[in-house]
Amino acid sequence: MSDERLRITGVRELLDRALDHALDNALKFSRPGGRIELSAMRYGAGARVAVGDDGVGFDPTDAARVFGRFERSPTPGAEHLAGAGLGLALVHEIAEVHGGRAWAQSALGRGTQILLALPLAE
Repeated sequence: MSDERLRITGVRELLDRALDHALDNALKFSRPGGRIELSAMRYGAGARVAVGDDGVGFDPTDAARVFGRFERSPTPGAEHLAGAGLGLALVHEIAEVHGGRAWAQSALGRGTQILLALPLAE
């Protein structure tokens, strides 16, 4: 574990919002008493921020789809969870506005990790 400080270039309010949406998503889909992990590390010339949960997950073939506007969880049994399907779309858009990208890694029944790659301040 590194104590290196990473400074990301960007609009603080938007980056806060992206992180809030990623954390909200993890909280929503975690099992009761589940675990959520937040990490940040150097990733090439930038930083990688990861928010992971050990919740219901989804089929990896749906990884790009979860970032679409008004897309709801494709996982069977998740229909009852509240949300408009905009949170991860905003995470994706905020990452792109900052010259970065967002993607997801997931497995059914084993959780999801939302990742953001963002440029570091010079």
